[in-house]
Amino acid sequence: MEKKSVAVLGATGATAFGWTAQLLIGTLENHPWFKLGALIAEDPAHAGKKFGEVCPRWFPETRMPDDVANMRMVAADPEAIKREGDISAVISCLLPGPSRELDA
Repeated sequence: MEKKSVAVLGATGATAFGWTAQLLIGTLENHPWFKLGALIAEDPAHAGKKFGEVCPRWFPETRMPDDVANMRMVAADPEAIKREGDISAVISCLLPGPSRELDA
């Protein structure tokens, strides 16, 4: 069975939910059904930059995986996310207000 790609929004730690997003990224690394397909930039200035460059703090006790650190952040735009390939789900780890704005 081919793993489904998941995009995660809110992983840079700009909000308190960054911790949750980063734990999710770690869970996806060895998940039997899902894989990390994209990291979505909650800050438009981060789009196109490497995650390791814009993430001020990696919360898990493990080292940030190199493949995650080198992933380019995707703009929080449906068309930009579609260009990342076959993303099956987007998981938002933002507060409800910003998440609603991006859901549109």
